[in-house]
Amino acid sequence: MNLTFFFFLLLSVRLFGGHRLVDACFSAGAGIPYMLPRTTEFKSRTPPVTTPVKNRIPPVTKPVKSRIPPKSTPVKSSVPGNSSLSIPQELIEYIIDFLHDDIPIIRRCSLVSCAFLPRSRYHIYSNVFIVHIAELHLFRKQYAGQLYQSQNLLGLLARRPHIARLVTRFGMHAMSVPLFYEFMDTSFVSIISSLPNLSHLELVARGNQGFWKELSITTHKPFVTALRSRSLKTFIFNGISFQMPRRFDDVFTAVANPALKHLSLACDSGADDACRPFAPILPPPDGLPALLESLSISGAATTRNIKWLFSNQSLYNVRGIRRLSLQLCNKATSSLIQRLLDETQATLEDFTLDGSAWSWAEPLVRLDLSRHRQLSSFFVIVSSPLDPLLSRTRLSPALRILTVEQACDKRKPFLVPCSVNPWGRFDAHLDKLKLPVLRNVHIRLHSRSHDLCFNCGHELPKHPDAWKHEVEENMPLHREKGILEVEVVKQRYCIPRSFN
Repeated sequence: MNLTFFFFLLLSVRLFGGHRLVDACFSAGAGIPYMLPRTTEFKSRTPPVTTPVKNRIPPVTKPVKSRIPPKSTPVKSSVPGNSSLSIPQELIEYIIDFLHDDIPIIRRCSLVSCAFLPRSRYHIYSNVFIVHIAELHLFRKQYAGQLYQSQNLLGLLARRPHIARLVTRFGMHAMSVPLFYEFMDTSFVSIISSLPNLSHLELVARGNQGFWKELSITTHKPFVTALRSRSLKTFIFNGISFQMPRRFDDVFTAVANPALKHLSLACDSGADDACRPFAPILPPPDGLPALLESLSISGAATTRNIKWLFSNQSLYNVRGIRRLSLQLCNKATSSLIQRLLDETQATLEDFTLDGSAWSWAEPLVRLDLSRHRQLSSFFVIVSSPLDPLLSRTRLSPALRILTVEQACDKRKPFLVPCSVNPWGRFDAHLDKLKLPVLRNVHIRLHSRSHDLCFNCGHELPKHPDAWKHEVEENMPLHREKGILEVEVVKQRYCIPRSFN
């Protein structure tokens, strides 16, 4: 590639385009984690006359030439429409890629000014998340350069209207429940309504499981209206409750659309308990073919929410699901879960099931996965290796990876008499199944010595190596095959957070 383009680009950064985005970022308070104070360096929109421009241009060296992509990259295919670019598309994308983790520098660069925005694949405004200023330090690492306060973001969108069409992913996150209260006003609804290309929406209260925030009355109606105006591909709604079943109906009716592929719901309240108990899982009617590819449902209301979403209303089609995660409570029934699984026989590839609080409440639990010919991974969370969910579930012959997590009390590790070897029994049971392509048996052990093991995963139990060795010695059949893997984990797997 001709390095003349590269020099021209760097020269334009200094002389022309850099002030546009810098002014937008600092005047509106965008990008809180990387926000820099105004200094004399940024007061002038043009460089001082005494500054020698040529000193700003890097010398032509071999390292620069080697970092530029080869000429073979097709330019025309990556530029939408009729382009009149004077700078090659690969060069723009390469520099943005190179500076993706240096937000202050990329903000000073004309690459992200109005002239170049439509023609670049990456942009710092594609993902936008609102958090409270008191919790910036909690989210800064995961969402570096993407965090805003709601009023600052509203101001930025008002000052720079072209930014709104760049945002494709928007979310609100809070760790503590009191801070999430501040988000429940119409400001975030205004933001959703102003993003024409929004495809990914997530509202997540990450506080301790069991503390749930309800949408306010003033927020509910405009929120439902905003959902109807957007064709979302992903909708994550975790930690927000519905004290009135009618509001649950409104939200999940509004979000159903042909484009929706990924749905995550975690709440302890939701649909009405009066749902028909044994209604079949029905495909959606014509005009609402929301063909899901991934589904995650958890919380105490999982059973009745499944009934309402897929039996009573049939707003979502589950026959195309490839990834399914369920957290079941003691009110779930095998027949309901089996009907849902039967609809996914042709496509399901990855199934995660937290049945630690379910299987002991229903002694006759029995699931059949033997007809799922695409199922290659099964992750199950149980309270004991002798859990009926393990011993009575028929596994798919296509299964390649089996992961079993035991969240147990170290004081009573297996909840069975000392004379019983639970992992030895599981080892023998699994060997009898003769799964032809099984390549990995992964055992995860977690000490449930505290109540909040979803959150307080900072310490391993005492003597983790001895605990691990005990299980390995009790599973010789799969250890000798070389497919057994045992680990002691600090924190148990949490289904609602798998989408975070």
